Order: sequence, then C-alpha cells, then structure tokens
Amino acid sequence: MFRFVHLADVHLDTPFASRSADVRALLSGSLRESFRNAALLAVAEKVDAFLIAGDLFDRPNPSLAAEIFLLGEMRKLSEAGIPVFYATGNHDPLASRAGARRIEWPPGMTVFERGEPARALVRRAPCEAIGRVTAAGHEGAAVGDNLASRFPTAEGPLPEVALLHAAVEGTAGLDPEERRYAPCAPRDLRGRGYDYWALGHVHKGGEASADPAARYPGSLLGLDRTETGPKGVLLVEIERGEAPRVSFRETAPVSRIETTVDAGGAGSLESLRRLLYERIISLGDPKRSLLTLHLAGTTPLQPDLEIDGNVRELEESLAGETGLPHLSIRPAGLRIPIDWERVRIGPLGAALDLVAALRDEKEAFDAVAPAELAGMGPSAGREERDRYLRSLLDGAEEDLVRRMWRDEP
Repeated sequence: MFRFVHLADVHLDTPFASRSADVRALLSGSLRESFRNAALLAVAEKVDAFLIAGDLFDRPNPSLAAEIFLLGEMRKLSEAGIPVFYATGNHDPLASRAGARRIEWPPGMTVFERGEPARALVRRAPCEAIGRVTAAGHEGAAVGDNLASRFPTAEGPLPEVALLHAAVEGTAGLDPEERRYAPCAPRDLRGRGYDYWALGHVHKGGEASADPAARYPGSLLGLDRTETGPKGVLLVEIERGEAPRVSFRETAPVSRIETTVDAGGAGSLESLRRLLYERIISLGDPKRSLLTLHLAGTTPLQPDLEIDGNVRELEESLAGETGLPHLSIRPAGLRIPIDWERVRIGPLGAALDLVAALRDEKEAFDAVAPAELAGMGPSAGREERDRYLRSLLDGAEEDLVRRMWRDEP
C-alpha cells in the first residue's frame, strides 16, 4: 500500500485584501499554520510521501520569510523520512520563479518544473520501492498546453500517482478564468493506468473524475471570501488496480463562512444586534470563523444601515462579544417597508409611473434605451440589450422611495 498526503494551492505570500491589518496578519499566520498542520499530519500518519500539486507560492519571487518558513517545514519531513514531490503551477512556474529556483531544498525533495512528465520512485526503505510519482510542472505563467495528454502509460506492479496542476473540464467550481491553464478533459486522464491523479488548481476542491480517480484537495485556507468552508488536505491510500481510499483532513485553524440573515423582524438597532448575536452563536465556534452576514428582509432600519459608521459599530460590537476574529455585515439585501397607496401621491408617484412605463411599455423603453446607453456595441441583439437594461430596473421603485420619501408632504 502507498499512503500519501495530497495538497495544493498553498499560495504562500498571498497579500489578502482586507481593510484591517489585524485580519491580514491573522490570515497570513493561519495559512502557515494550515501548512504546518499538513506536515504534522504526514508525520503522525507515517505516510510514504507528501505531494504538492502546484501553486505553493502566490507570486514568482517568494519572500525571505516564506522561504525560511517553508524550508523549516520541509526539513521536518526530511528528518521523518517522508519524501516531498512538488509540481509547479501557474503561480509558481519555472520561467518566472527566480527566487524559488535559488532555494536549496533539503534531501528527499523532488521538484517537477518541466512540462514534459518525469517519473520518480518512492521508497519506504533503500531497498523497498512502494510506488511511483509521475509529474509535470508549469514552465511559464500562462501554460495553455494540455499537459495531461503528455503523461506516459503507467506500467509495472507498483501503485502509481500522476501529479499535475491543471484545469480539468467539467469540474465543479472551476472558474472560467482558470480554464485556460493546462486545460484538459477527463478523457485525457483515462486509459493511462494511473491509480490516482493528484491535481491542483481548483481552490474549492472536489472530484474531477471518478474513473480514473482524480481529485482536487482545494486550497489550504479560504484565500478570499468566496472560498468558504473547511480547508485542508487529502489523505490517500492506493494499491495497484484497486479503488483509492481518500479522506479529507481539515488543517486550517480558521474558515470562512457566509450566511444570510432575515432581519425583517428587527425594529431597532438593538433588536437587530441581538438577532445577529444569536445567529453567530448558532454557527459553532466563533473563534474559528471569518464570518460574512448578508442581511435580507423588510425593515425600517434599512436607511440606518446605509450609514457605514452604524454597520462598523455593529461589526465591532458583535465581534468583541462573540470572539469572532473577523465579521463583515452586508446590508444590501434590506428593503424599507413601503405604503404604496401613500407614496403614489405627488412627484414620487409620477416617478414610479415612469419606472412602470419603462418596464412595461415597449415604445417608452426604446425611446430612452438606445444600444449606446446600454454600454453595448451595435452587434448586440435587441433581446440581449432589453434583458440587460430591464435588469437594471430591478428594485428601482424601492430605491426611488428611499431617495425621495423625505421630500413628500
């Protein structure tokens, strides 16, 4: 049996966009802690190898601090007799990674930087070969070639792993922008005889193919607010010709959570604060969460929550009370209660009628919505233009009331 830890998309030196220096420091520290936990897991499980499927670094030239940290963790694996196999990705390719090329890796580490696949033997002891790793790396920052199609057929009795940073067509969570990096399809993975494809590139993680088994472990930490949920590595066990046994192990000390709260029942800022407090507590251990709360519903508090100072006060109060390391409150989904019979009197009523005319009367819509106003060229079809422009009218009535109501008698 060949046992290994499979991780990818570490992105050491990620800058982390945040308005708070404390949050940026928390995220940077948490990313390193997640990597350290992955190495500790490998040692504790006495695995045969530690596989990194690309984007170990976030930028071409890693900082000295990142290099010192990484070498320290690599030495621990080396001292434990665990070999490391690392294939470069689009963020840390050979051609632009001058700093990483100068790193003096410890014994037992194999780096795959070329687009032509190479093979390495995995040994448990000097005379005990237990598996093979075949891998290819990114030589440049924008590799558009199908690297998977270059992989040779696996041969022999030893279990064999293919290690690659690539975009496999059809994978859930694959961003359109990501599809251009080493693109391939599940058919490119089939028929090559590998027991497992250890992939990197899709930060959300998931399965790229069931047969053959091909998995993305996801990033080691939620690198932006869209990367929610637990983050970590895959612990994999394979035997030649058998289905691999794969288990997810969480290594990140904090995780990002996004959820929506119906604030319709809140009639005061204090009642809203209590409502949000209860939701935060219900989500589990707040100290391990970077939380974003999206507010929805109809409440007279909506104008108050357009004031940034009020939102920040709520964030700071709740974060301090619950121990959250980070809280973001987004009130964009709130609406004010509207007495439509009353507001349809006077200028506001005329403005609402104009919105209705634009939405429902084709002649009025055409008169004020030429293609140029839509930001579209002359090649855009009428149906596409109309659909886009009408989408801009969504919520227009509520917006008018919010802006004009104080002018009403």
